[in-house]
Amino acid sequence: MSKTHLYRFTHNKTEELDASRQDDVVLPHPPPANVSLPMLCGFSAILFMNEFDRMGAQNIDVAQTCNMSEWQRRLFAGKSHAEHTQDSQGEPIDIASLPAKHPARSGLIYATTTTAGDNHDNNESFTAFLFVIHKHSLSKPPKAVTTTTSSSSTVDISSESQQRVDALGVTHIWLCGSAPELRRQHLMSDLLARVERDVAAWKAQGQASGVISVHTIPQHFPGMVQFLGRQGFQGGLRYEGGDGKVVYWKEV
Repeated sequence: MSKTHLYRFTHNKTEELDASRQDDVVLPHPPPANVSLPMLCGFSAILFMNEFDRMGAQNIDVAQTCNMSEWQRRLFAGKSHAEHTQDSQGEPIDIASLPAKHPARSGLIYATTTTAGDNHDNNESFTAFLFVIHKHSLSKPPKAVTTTTSSSSTVDISSESQQRVDALGVTHIWLCGSAPELRRQHLMSDLLARVERDVAAWKAQGQASGVISVHTIPQHFPGMVQFLGRQGFQGGLRYEGGDGKVVYWKEV
């Protein structure tokens, strides 16, 4: 009988959580060797290459996104390209040597695996992941965009929420995906629920605005649009510099 495992990746740390509990209970044993950031990065690369091939977008370079240096940088610094990753002379710093920041200001990954046995062994395989990063602002247009559910209705971010975004930025879903054969098992919904709970806690601590954003391409990923609608996200218009992508957001 297969068993699901839940992992959390942050800067220089991988932890297994008790998947049967809603609160974050870290299990005492270390992850197996094949549950690592490089292995998850490889899983995402294969997943996205297959998706892009299916939609006829062979010119998209998956390696620009699914590579270890990029993932390590975003886990440490979020969206910021150079923040604390260069010294005073502009020389690159070994990110692995830097202390972790608060996850609300950096990056965080939740991922699931399955294993064929009941024991904590080494035959786990990744099944889904959700990678969120800190961004300094919500992609424009940040207000009064038309929803995809009703062309006549608009959604406005409240002035209070906009002030929090201006001060604290947003939690942005940078990458996510799940194995095609498991997409009806609510893995992504469960991972998103974990992220929303974290964001709500960060908001209560004054560390985050409570706004979660995500970009997608509706004509290529209609299932993602449907998923976001079911999860209470709003939005749906193209944003500046998005090259055909649209922005959705949700307040928690």
